[in-house]
Amino acid sequence: MDHRPPATDHGSPSTDQRPSTVAPATPPSRSSAARLALVAAILLTMIAGWLFSGGGLERLWPRPSGPPLPGDVGQPAPGFSLETADGGQIRLDDLRGKVVLLNFWATWCVPCRTEMPEIERAYQTYQPRGFEVLAIDVQEGPAEVQAFMSELELSFPALLDRDAAVSRLYLARALPSSFLIDREGVVRYVKVGPLTTSILDQEIPKLLR
Repeated sequence: MDHRPPATDHGSPSTDQRPSTVAPATPPSRSSAARLALVAAILLTMIAGWLFSGGGLERLWPRPSGPPLPGDVGQPAPGFSLETADGGQIRLDDLRGKVVLLNFWATWCVPCRTEMPEIERAYQTYQPRGFEVLAIDVQEGPAEVQAFMSELELSFPALLDRDAAVSRLYLARALPSSFLIDREGVVRYVKVGPLTTSILDQEIPKLLR
């Protein structure tokens, strides 16, 4: 009896062998993209904080140096007359004897929107003591200004600086820009960037004494 194992054919390829395929490329790591997005958001937040709270706007758009200019602290506030968003007319000189906040702004300006509730709160708090706010919108029409004022429930008057003549008169080089005027009509405080509750509560009472 032949006990040899059956012969095996090593010459023909196995029918189970298939050509190898190329593995798909590994997609970018989602965690890496998320980290980059987080870093970018942090940087933007820091830049915004520097611009609007840390005095960055004043450095980027400084008021010209040299002899005193209209709108400078210690100078008489330049007079003007502007139409209000509801069709009236307001002259700055008619408010002599009151403390007046001139705030240059626009509806598209995000920091302007941020500060408006703070200004409204100050207006409600200090108006009985002789404080007035003139919100001077730069180069927009009455419809969009009235819609903005209504949306944020703002009660102080909004004025229309249609050709930006008054903002140029005060050298308001960025929005928002604010000028606080004393009872004698002299500029006592200037702020480029949004006003805050702490600023308003610090500066307004000084002039209401």
